[in-house]
Amino acid sequence: MKDIHKEIGSWLTKSVRNKSLPALGSREIEVLKLLWRNGELNAQQALSFLSKDQISLSTMQSTLERLYRKGLVTRTKTGRFYTYKAAISQSRMISYLLHDITDQISDGDMAPMISGFMSFVGDEDISKDSQKLKASLTKTDEEVDDSSC
Repeated sequence: MKDIHKEIGSWLTKSVRNKSLPALGSREIEVLKLLWRNGELNAQQALSFLSKDQISLSTMQSTLERLYRKGLVTRTKTGRFYTYKAAISQSRMISYLLHDITDQISDGDMAPMISGFMSFVGDEDISKDSQKLKASLTKTDEEVDDSSC
């Protein structure tokens, strides 16, 4: 357990960036979740994963367009429509959000953030998820090393 805390702490201090994430609405977050789970989708395919009466096709297209303009998805023209793919991984998004929170709450000081996170983790039973967590940390380390952010 102590090793996991050490790995998390070193991971959090590796990723340094200069800009904040753009503001995201709940619909944009929901669409990003769809792309993380399902990979590349066009607007119609993304819409099919939502309840039929939640939003219209034009609303889905607008949401994907906003995410594209914010740099959070990439798109490829396929015939008469675009297919979209997340340009940022879920773990990278969480990392950026943690940096934003750290900047806002503790003026960029990571110590209180890590302490609060460790307290949160200590309150949770992660023993059953320890292998999954270790794999995620390893994957995240590779993303941080490969990232140009």
